[in-house]
Amino acid sequence: SVIEELKRMGKAGMWEWLELYALSSKTPSSMHYESYAKIIREKSQRRNIFKQAQELQRIAADVSRDTVEPVGKVINNLTENASIDRTAESIQSISETFHDELWERINGKKSSGIMSGFNDLDKVTGGFQPGEMIVMSGVPGVGKSMLAMQIALQISSQIPTVIYSLEMTKELVYRRMVSGVGKIDALHLKNGMMSQEEIQKYKDASAEIESRALYIADGGGWDLLTIKADIMKHKIRHGVRFAVIDYLYLIGDMANETDEVARTTVLARGVKRIAMELEIPLLVVHSMNKAGMDNSGVPGLSSLRGSGQVSYDSDMVLMLTKYNDSMGNLFLPQSELENIRGLFFVKGRDMPPMSKFVQLVKNPNYPDFRESVKR
Repeated sequence: SVIEELKRMGKAGMWEWLELYALSSKTPSSMHYESYAKIIREKSQRRNIFKQAQELQRIAADVSRDTVEPVGKVINNLTENASIDRTAESIQSISETFHDELWERINGKKSSGIMSGFNDLDKVTGGFQPGEMIVMSGVPGVGKSMLAMQIALQISSQIPTVIYSLEMTKELVYRRMVSGVGKIDALHLKNGMMSQEEIQKYKDASAEIESRALYIADGGGWDLLTIKADIMKHKIRHGVRFAVIDYLYLIGDMANETDEVARTTVLARGVKRIAMELEIPLLVVHSMNKAGMDNSGVPGLSSLRGSGQVSYDSDMVLMLTKYNDSMGNLFLPQSELENIRGLFFVKGRDMPPMSKFVQLVKNPNYPDFRESVKR
């Protein structure tokens, strides 16, 4: 003790007992280190909030300065400041959480993941998981954007979903959804030359789509910071738990960078980080390189455009292809084979070992996919 040490040093007489007691009671103890750490962390967070508020004032006052990027950085700093601190967790605690969730799944109280609405796909994946980055690629015109939008629409019937359409306007996305759901000629929706039957189909399809918890953003100017901030906003306000980005290379970061490898490295890491930090699955449409587009078979991870970091950061990579020999002989007329698509799993975790692809059929008249009944 302190008293014994003072006696050993011959200095015990220099202190009154009450003074020693007061000194020991005011001295921080390691017994309460968690409380002290919490206080320090909270004060640091408050200082950062104050700092970001001052930065917003400076941005607002500087009329010569563009506001989009700097405000996005402030929002990003605030969301990181408000995020829950992460640290290593004991295996006992992890086991307890896993046991509780497994028991809920066994009893049908909780699904294994977010289901896409395509049964064959969901049987293989077990559903999309929080924190996952799912990349979907394919040759131009194969229907990857269409399929991604349809998955988002189907998921939004149960789970709030947000789409970042960086290639198409939100009006075009909506028109294609109406066309697919209502089985209405997209050209008729565009030029207004609709029959009474189509008008009724339009009303029914619109009502069906409007019942979904779906949010759509379009246009340029979206970068990793603003996408993250917007998803965070929708997660807080609307409970969004799934997001789609169409497509990766149109995210604005490093837009003037001519090195595709460097740029896609930054974009892939950024999107993965968003998925992890916000704990949502993020489906990203991505393009192929020239070698992938020239491949008549099943493209692999090396077919993805840009950096190999895209395949490393992805938890799942799906390749949408037209009918090819890898799908077996279907003994169908050529006119029907033109609409057959294979969604190949070129990367994934915990998938059944024999699962190579699921077969889909693209509607030749409307932007809509359905599962194939033919094997």
